[in-house]
Parts: sequence; structure tokens; C-alpha cells
Amino acid sequence: MMFRPSELRPEDPVLQTAQASALGILGSAVRHLSPTEPAPRDVPALALISWALVHGLVTLSRNGSLRPAAATDAADADDANTDDADDAEPARRLGDLFSAYLARVLAGEPPRPTP
Repeated sequence: MMFRPSELRPEDPVLQTAQASALGILGSAVRHLSPTEPAPRDVPALALISWALVHGLVTLSRNGSLRPAAATDAADADDANTDDADDAEPARRLGDLFSAYLARVLAGEPPRPTP
């Protein structure tokens, strides 16, 4: 449904409740995982960014587009082209890297990439 919004009825109260609930859950996660209290005005935007990031990574993973692009070295690039490669692994690795980076930034630490 997220890729075909024309099939939704935005005025549907069930849809509105589901959307508010989903963003509320993500907002709670943003507040819980942040080492400092984010500004209340930033929570909905951070929740929406999280939602978009996850769905983008999942879509790219499911299409097989993420493996070659996320390869970290020549061996990874060769493995990315095999049928038995794990499509979800690059999404997990990139999500973990982004989460660690964001946690450092939110904690006021320098945003050093993890090895």
C-alpha cells in the first residue's frame, strides 16, 4: 500500500488510526533509543525518516539491488552475485552502521565510522 497511495482512502478512519499508531510506535522507539531527549518537534520527522530508511533498504534488498552496491571489498562483490547470497545481510549491516552513527551523533560524540 505504501507504494500505491492512490489505492488508499486518506479519509478512512481505520487507515488514519493505523497510521497514527505506527508513527506513535516509531516515535516511542526514537525517544527510547536516543541517549538524549530529542526535541518534541523532531520526533515525528525522525520516526518518518526511520520508516523511510527501513522500507528503502527492504525494497532494495528484495530486488537484489543492495548486495552489489553494499559490497565492502572484491570478495563481497563476487559473493553478491551468487544465488545463495543473503539478500537481507547488506540491509542489516547498513542499518546497523547508520544506527551506530546516529547514536554517536545524538550523544554528542564525533561521528566516526565503525570498522
